[in-house]
Amino acid sequence: MAQCLDIINVSSVTIILPNVMHDVGYKIDKLQWVTSAYALAYGAFLLLGGRLGDLYGHRNIYILGVFWFSVWSIVNGFAKTPVMVSVARAMQGMGAGFTVPSALAILTTTYPVGRSGPRRSSSLAERRR
Repeated sequence: MAQCLDIINVSSVTIILPNVMHDVGYKIDKLQWVTSAYALAYGAFLLLGGRLGDLYGHRNIYILGVFWFSVWSIVNGFAKTPVMVSVARAMQGMGAGFTVPSALAILTTTYPVGRSGPRRSSSLAERRR
């Protein structure tokens, strides 16, 4: 779910960029910050999210990340200025940066190496046809 949430969020925003430019008042040269703010914060908080998961429990950090992401998604929906949209997108990226490492850690601890090896491999692998 975490990886899917991240991919959908990045892809869907690039589709509506012309609407965001018109409705919020972005100038064409600043419009890149709608996607870049998310990507920068996401990448910056991946390691911290993983470490906090190690310290405080991956389930707790995953729930915190989903909650944080959801709150800033709502804020982003009501944002009226370019600065507010960029800040809210960065905060969404921070939440996603917390969810992805914890989701992978939960997956690898749920299906440990050993008797559930094939199930673990199939849950982590990319399916190819």
